[in-house]
Amino acid sequence: LALQPDPPIILPGSIYSGGQFQLQFSSTETELYYNYTVQGSTDLMTWTNIGTGTISSSPMTFTDPAASNYSNQYYRVTLP
Repeated sequence: LALQPDPPIILPGSIYSGGQFQLQFSSTETELYYNYTVQGSTDLMTWTNIGTGTISSSPMTFTDPAASNYSNQYYRVTLP
């Protein structure tokens, strides 16, 4: 039986000039070096992977340079 990691905590995001959206998420110390995937959705039903990486510190920062392409965009962070 394998235990699943706690879900990351997403902190408030910011919109920057040029339409970029930046969010931060934090994780517990035991989740450092886990791989993560940032997903985006315009309807909360269909999710698309828009970024991946490895948690190297907490909080982590993710910037979506294509955020201005959508009138609304939702984000979530998943761990394996």
